[in-house]
Amino acid sequence: MSLRRRSYDLSGSTLTVESDLDVVLDRLDLVFGCFRIERHRLTDRRYRVLKSEQSIALSIDGGSGISFESVGQVEEYVQWHMSQSALSIVRSDAVVLHAAAVARIRDDLHRAIVLIGPSGSGKSTLTHELLRNGFGFLSDEALFVDASGHAVRGFPRALGLMAETQKGQLQGEGAKEYIDPFSLAVPVLRDPIPVECLVLLMGRASQSQLETLAPIQALPALLKQVYATEPVSSILEALVRLVTSHPTFALKSGDPVEAAAMIANLLPALVAA
Repeated sequence: MSLRRRSYDLSGSTLTVESDLDVVLDRLDLVFGCFRIERHRLTDRRYRVLKSEQSIALSIDGGSGISFESVGQVEEYVQWHMSQSALSIVRSDAVVLHAAAVARIRDDLHRAIVLIGPSGSGKSTLTHELLRNGFGFLSDEALFVDASGHAVRGFPRALGLMAETQKGQLQGEGAKEYIDPFSLAVPVLRDPIPVECLVLLMGRASQSQLETLAPIQALPALLKQVYATEPVSSILEALVRLVTSHPTFALKSGDPVEAAAMIANLLPALVAA
């Protein structure tokens, strides 16, 4: 059995994957490519993916194996588990939000437009459309909000979009296509940048609608998207600073092209203000 190995530094956690399936390692390189490192330190978590005649087995840190019927299933599970392992760590200097973000670039300065919403709310689709309009990329999955509430740091794994069949129908829950952000010829940002505004994704509409949202209305939605829920007091303080220090909007999204244009057109008014 010949095993190949990949190691990644996901926000301070070193995760190593060993497998006899090149396709698994290639997919992980696509998704976590900008986090890849040469294996030169102790590993915090180890994944081993092995193919047998009847199934594909995954073990984590030498534990009992989990069987999967297909390569796609084990790929999605390992990606999810690696992200959760890195993002669920309790931190004293930041709050981790399930959110996306793009960067407005003006006079060589970057400011973050934070997109907040649960899974399936359209964060990745809207992020992709904003990138096509020249915005920089921070993340379509998670953000580290500074304890001050004034800056965010991205988690720029590959952009994950729901895959479609040739007829344009979704393939099903969890079926995704991944896009390397570097292939889009936009800035990919990992360092903290100031926040420009927050946009809460509030569901679908026949036409996109963007309205101002009061901090007291926005705060409950942010609290629902926190990865690690302890310590409660510092998380709450950081999020209160975030929503009270920056303009916040509610977006009901129709066509993603239309929604992206509304956000882009909103920014000059914010700058002028």
